[in-house]
Amino acid sequence: MALRNSLLNSIRKESITLASYIEGPIFVAGSSSYQISLESLLIGHEDWVYSVEWQPPLSSFLEGIEFHQPQSILSASMDKTMMIWQPERTSGIWMNVVTVGELSHCALGFYGGHWSPNGDAILAHGYGGSFHLWRNVGADVDNWQPQKVPSGHFAEVTDIAWARSSEYLLSVSHDQTTRIFAPWLNEPHLKNGNAWHEIARPQVHGHDINCVAIIHGKGNYRFVSGSEEKVARVFEAPLSFLKTLNHATSQKSIFPEDLQADVQILGANMSALGLSQKPIYVQAAYEIPDRNGNEGIDTLETIPDAVPVELTEPPIEEQLAWHTLWPESHKLYGHGNELFSLCCDHEGKLVASSCKAQSASVAEIWLWQVGTWKAVGRLQSHSLTVTQMKFSHDDSFLLAVSRDRQFSVFSIKQTGT
Repeated sequence: MALRNSLLNSIRKESITLASYIEGPIFVAGSSSYQISLESLLIGHEDWVYSVEWQPPLSSFLEGIEFHQPQSILSASMDKTMMIWQPERTSGIWMNVVTVGELSHCALGFYGGHWSPNGDAILAHGYGGSFHLWRNVGADVDNWQPQKVPSGHFAEVTDIAWARSSEYLLSVSHDQTTRIFAPWLNEPHLKNGNAWHEIARPQVHGHDINCVAIIHGKGNYRFVSGSEEKVARVFEAPLSFLKTLNHATSQKSIFPEDLQADVQILGANMSALGLSQKPIYVQAAYEIPDRNGNEGIDTLETIPDAVPVELTEPPIEEQLAWHTLWPESHKLYGHGNELFSLCCDHEGKLVASSCKAQSASVAEIWLWQVGTWKAVGRLQSHSLTVTQMKFSHDDSFLLAVSRDRQFSVFSIKQTGT
């Protein structure tokens, strides 16, 4: 029996050779037989490859052929790149001829890539529902350039607020981002009207965001947001956003350039834990940081700096995700549970906040004075979570509704300054 097994193994070794792998197996289907062989092994990606796709057939009326199949393959990977592969003309070896990708620190790779029907554009979709589009704009040689694509939240939108003069719309979501949408006026390719775009992503947080309130009144653009934590955070528009908004609204912003000179913050950087956003000052943006030793290594403690700039056209995903952050100016501590609702009065003097609650003491509404950001009042009326609040148009009353199936009206009387 042992002699028989060794004889069979020797026969198998002789029959299974490198040539047999190259030639491949033969399959029979009906009256036809097929032999599948290894054409090439495409090596280039540094992480999981999630999709490969042939370039779609192109119409051709040469030599009586209606369509022909281009020898091009598109691959998408979690290494944040897409590659186009084509066989070399002389040797026939498949080579990587085009590589595109996202260099953003917060991009987490691509889950798939697709060709356009005529093969002049490629689209990738990544973690978080983001689209990434490149188009070949070259005439004689390939020149793949990033293009604008639709963007938006990829989880439940929990709150929205208009800017004080309706220049833009601010939204927050359980996807842990705050986004600003605005109509971009006078786009060159639009003959009539204008198109809405996401023009900034002021907050990229580490918790799901539940509520937001825009600060009304005079001065710079500001908003307060509350998430699944016990603190409310105040953000103020940086200079890069103010200049970008002027381009979007064709200089119709209520915060003109002569007032922008007082804004000394150009943008913001993300912290290592993704909770706070620290300001980038105008003067510091022109200084070259001196990094010695291990400080130049990209680790969780040394996240690459953002590069906030004035945008003259709607931004693409890479710019939105990293370079349009707003700096955090204040934190409001006081609530015992995660924030649930926020609102601001029409004069921009008071902000009201509430949190999740199952008792009357926790269901208090806190009032904060804008500017000093000190707690100036605590209103008790409900026994469960206050879900929504609204100041009257003359700011003399505050209306609140709660999960205890009741609503309450508070009279607001301001004394002094």
